[in-house]
Amino acid sequence: DAKAPNARLLVDTLHFHTSQGSLDELRAVPEDLIGFVHLCDGPAAIPATNEGITYIARSTRRYPGSGGIDLAGIVHAMPERVCSIELPNYIKTEIYGREGHARLCLEAAKAYFAAHPRESAAGEGERA
Repeated sequence: DAKAPNARLLVDTLHFHTSQGSLDELRAVPEDLIGFVHLCDGPAAIPATNEGITYIARSTRRYPGSGGIDLAGIVHAMPERVCSIELPNYIKTEIYGREGHARLCLEAAKAYFAAHPRESAAGEGERA
């Protein structure tokens, strides 16, 4: 609604999942309005309270592929955009340290998308 020429949407995979957005709704968003994606995984079950969702979002997001969110479905429903990993997890940071946690985030994302590649645009419609 802002209609600012430089405004873009940031799609956060956890929040998309917990808001129960559909892939068809995401595909319907004009491509030029999508800026980039915040990538993380989380539980398939959506907490019943805002406090439960907030706890996951702030403290226990999961490495890509280690939860129940359809990350590939979400990312592949959008045009190719920059993905940034947003994975605050104080427990993993305490265990592995900041650098170790960051390394595991990147390794998990690379492994997940290697196992779930974007399909060829030639055989799959506009947003493969």
